[in-house]
Amino acid sequence: MVKDLTKEEIEAGRPGYSALFCIDYALKALYEDDNHRFTDVIVRNLSFEELFGALLMARDEIIELQKENDELLNLGGCGS
Repeated sequence: MVKDLTKEEIEAGRPGYSALFCIDYALKALYEDDNHRFTDVIVRNLSFEELFGALLMARDEIIELQKENDELLNLGGCGS
């Protein structure tokens, strides 16, 4: 648990940016970190590798959903 906030307090707020923007921002910061190894543990049993993996999977899922949404929107324009 983060020392100064509860889980509920953390989850109550959201940045004013898209999820994809925030994921890319976090990935950029991680890519630029030259103080840690890929396998270093960040917090209890969570390594940089696992965090990278989770962020990359989330980014891939968002991009795929955006593509599917765009395809559906394009289908709606055919003879509708």
